[in-house]
Amino acid sequence: MIVNNADVLSFAALHELMRIHEKLKISVVLAGSPYLDSLLEPKAHKKQKYIPIHNTFLKYHPYSLLSRDDLKTAIEAWEGSIGWDKPLNLHQDQEIVNVLYGACQGQLEPLYENLRDVATWRVDHPKAQINHLNVSNALGLCDQPIAKL
Repeated sequence: MIVNNADVLSFAALHELMRIHEKLKISVVLAGSPYLDSLLEPKAHKKQKYIPIHNTFLKYHPYSLLSRDDLKTAIEAWEGSIGWDKPLNLHQDQEIVNVLYGACQGQLEPLYENLRDVATWRVDHPKAQINHLNVSNALGLCDQPIAKL
């Protein structure tokens, strides 16, 4: 069983997954943001109750942050998946890539959310130019995700 976004699970949920692993002999793989490692570290909580959870999930898979080149590839793949007759070609403009990278801090989920915002903006403004200023406008005001504390 692969548990996505495991970094947002409560102690009780992690404990249940530990019991599933122990009692039902089902392999559980935790996957999540770079915070996943700190969630599973009992010393970070200074609580003994996290030690069995830590020992159960010694192997886990934190998502890596995307480099700018990887971000370009992800943008290109996303654009290909929406199948528009006139693609936006966001990945070809380095200033747009920089705006999107700044907005998502290399994290895939916020990138996809931002790309949906850009696509929605494009539908609402079909005659507008696609440039870094309009992409910034499409993203609006929002806090940046935190990649690592």
